[in-house]
Amino acid sequence: MTSEIGDKFKLSISHSNLDDRIVEHIIKLIQSKELVPGDKLPSEADLAAAFGVSRHAIRRAVGRLQQVGLVKTKTGVGTFVATRAPNELTEQLAVLILLEPVSVDDLYEVRIALESMSVEGAASRRTARSIKDLRDNLDEMKDSLRDIDRFIQLNVAFHAKIAECSGNALLARLILTFRLLIEKAQGCIPILPGSLETTIRAHESILEAIAAGDGTAARQLMAEHLLEVLSRFKRKERVRPS
Repeated sequence: MTSEIGDKFKLSISHSNLDDRIVEHIIKLIQSKELVPGDKLPSEADLAAAFGVSRHAIRRAVGRLQQVGLVKTKTGVGTFVATRAPNELTEQLAVLILLEPVSVDDLYEVRIALESMSVEGAASRRTARSIKDLRDNLDEMKDSLRDIDRFIQLNVAFHAKIAECSGNALLARLILTFRLLIEKAQGCIPILPGSLETTIRAHESILEAIAAGDGTAARQLMAEHLLEVLSRFKRKERVRPS
């Protein structure tokens, strides 16, 4: 197997930047379509031999690719190039984050800016239907406090609906992209005692500001809400995705 893959994966790598060079090389193979969605990567041992590095270095590099959804590992089967990202923007940003790592603070600074713009637009373009949809979502969230998975789905839907109501399709796509990248890069956040109720209260306040057409208040409330979520991301304890 090693001889078959040697040319494609052969790379001269200095020990000072093993992970970065391996990740960059595999990304180039994906971007050039030498590796396409569904392709199985060689085994860890074969990759290590082809790259001339340790299996531990391969494991770290593949782990970084997994974090942003470019590859997926099936236990007992192998690692595969993932199906295409939801859109090219998501994929390109994922590559950027891998090659030029950014902090969760940086990701959230951008998310806060985007969602603050979105909620302000939603307040100025609100309709009776959009307000009803958001109220229905909020009512269902209140009924889902004992069903964490459903609560999380509704939480995502609340933010997505606001983005949709902003009337800016590109802004809505950017918001989705950054949410996906944050989830893939950071994984889980802690569900702390009272955090679900805190989320509901924040959503209630945001919704009332939108319904009142008060974009300034809605913008401030959204920023405060996401900063609170960021504070939970930065806790050491990790429990569930949100």
